[in-house]
Parts: sequence; C-alpha cells; structure tokens
Amino acid sequence: MITMTYLSRIRINPLRAMSRTLLANPRAMHGAVAGGIPGTPDSERVLWRLDADNPHRPHLFVLSRSKPDWTHIVESAGWPDADGEHAAIRDYTPLLDRIALGREFAFRLTANPVQNTLTPLIQ
Repeated sequence: MITMTYLSRIRINPLRAMSRTLLANPRAMHGAVAGGIPGTPDSERVLWRLDADNPHRPHLFVLSRSKPDWTHIVESAGWPDADGEHAAIRDYTPLLDRIALGREFAFRLTANPVQNTLTPLIQ
C-alpha cells in the first residue's frame, strides 16, 4: 500500500487570467498540480480536487506522497500579495492513523473513470 503523506490546500484567485484557465480546464489544472510535485510526473500518484463551492474563493486540494511546492500556482493563479497562508501543506499521517474499524469519515469525490485492459473493448 502506498501512503500519501501530505494534504495541501491552495487558495485560487478567480480574477486572474491563469486562474480562469486552470478553473476551466482540468488538463491545465492537472499540469499545474504535476508541476508542484518533485521528481518526474510519473514518479508518484497524486490525487487532487478543485473545491469551487464558493466561486469567489475556490480552493485546490492535493494529496501527495512527497512534499510539494505550490509557489508557481500561488504566483500565477493565487493571491501572492494577500495576507495569510496561500498554500497550506499538512502532514496527512495523523488522519490515516485514526482510521479504524467502525470509524466513519465523510468526503466528496470527483472521478474520471478509466479502464486498463490488455485487450481493448470493441464497441
């Protein structure tokens, strides 16, 4: 089992041009997320989710095994001159350690289903 140890939350500024590109294009957002992970793009599996419940204050959440650097997103699509924490990066291990039989947690998921087979299905 591969443990992902860092949970990040990045504040996105929807008024910036790059933000509008990232918010409108999941592939562009995926590229921006991959750019914050050290190593090659295939070096680890990264999970990310855009939380845009409040369109004036969207947040990007990223779960990664290695410690990321979100400077490029903050500078191009965030709030670099604002006060406060632009990209919060926290150790995810304490939450994983609390998982036990009978405990319940709630979460939201947006997924892109894929199929990996040795022989493709013909429709």
